[in-house]
Amino acid sequence: MSLPSPRSPSLRPSRAPLLLAARLLAAPLLAAPLAASTWVVDANNGPGTQFLDIQAAIHGSAPGDILLVRPGAYAGFTVDRRLTIAGTGLITAGPVLVRDTTPFARVAIAGVQPSSIVVQNCQAGVVIQDFGNPSSLVVSASSDVRVARGLVTQTAPGATGFVCDASVVELVDVIVRGGAGSAALPAPLDQGGLGTHVRGGSLVSFFKSCSFGGAGSVSCGALASVGGHGVVTEPNSLTQCFASSFAIFQGGPGGTDSCATDCANNQLAGTALVAGGQVLESGMTIDGPDSTLGASCTTVPGIASSGAGGVSSVPEQPVWTMAGVPAPGFLVTFTLTGPPGAQASFEYARALATVPTGVALVWALVRIGTTIPLGTIPASGTLTHTMTLSPLMANGGFLTTQAQVVMPITNEIRLSNSVPIVLR
Repeated sequence: MSLPSPRSPSLRPSRAPLLLAARLLAAPLLAAPLAASTWVVDANNGPGTQFLDIQAAIHGSAPGDILLVRPGAYAGFTVDRRLTIAGTGLITAGPVLVRDTTPFARVAIAGVQPSSIVVQNCQAGVVIQDFGNPSSLVVSASSDVRVARGLVTQTAPGATGFVCDASVVELVDVIVRGGAGSAALPAPLDQGGLGTHVRGGSLVSFFKSCSFGGAGSVSCGALASVGGHGVVTEPNSLTQCFASSFAIFQGGPGGTDSCATDCANNQLAGTALVAGGQVLESGMTIDGPDSTLGASCTTVPGIASSGAGGVSSVPEQPVWTMAGVPAPGFLVTFTLTGPPGAQASFEYARALATVPTGVALVWALVRIGTTIPLGTIPASGTLTHTMTLSPLMANGGFLTTQAQVVMPITNEIRLSNSVPIVLR
């Protein structure tokens, strides 16, 4: 199913990211084979432990295996094969790198909190969820990366929180922050870092997600530095921003002089969105915070957006989220935010296979799953649905879900983001 093309040429997405996405998404992402082995990783060597370290378990696994990780502190690790890593409890890890996967080699990492995340050169889907608060997220040359439920808080002065280069990425329930500037360092590290940088013909979709620029450095008796931009998009990229209850692009506050009685050394806040590439949005808050400058501390209005790429509003797109412990036999609650009066349903399937569709280039599940009606979206714009995950499913099992709404009168179909589920 596909959405009708918009009539206005200004709303039609650039073909460059769509062509990139179509090329990268040519191979379907299949469900885990039945022959997969399951391995228990426990840094504390509890009963049933088979590996003490995640990297050792990866080396000892075969493609398609499942690693069940128990609470503990682990070293960083690299994944270069089809694998599911499912954590329960508090699990911290060093830097995580997912790289060089081949078509069909889907990687899912859930419930692990790494210090940083890098995904590079992956030809199959990568799912990362419930990932804590790493210092950075970098995705390059990767076909289908789905990131959900976590914070990215850059700790390096003046550095970018999330970089997407020549990739297709979906963010759901994610907050990104650029690094604050440091007065002790030379330019540009004294300036606030970018929240998000989209380049290389990438397609990035923000669903109920935020990106904040870093704060400019604070000085004492000297000129401070500017705040970082919330989001910067390069030419030939496409960024989509779909709101629900909380979704913001915001520039970082400008630096101030903590030793001064006036604002002569203060600097400007960052711009919320610098759109070199095309940006589609529905319901987002795009906010350039005000700055207080000069000897008389004059308020200077912030800049919400700039750049030649342009920002176009599109019809409200449904946003689909999940809360609860995704364990066999447990309840989870899905929330759908969408246009009141629309008929809603969702589907779940054991595959990530997708096709691009519509003005909002959302990836539609290949229709091999089960459809569940949700009813009419009420005036509040929000529906919830609680379901019990089958107790017959095993930890490490994988499902993916997606909602759709059918608009009244026109019968237009609009698709939500996906919500993959890794049981654990």
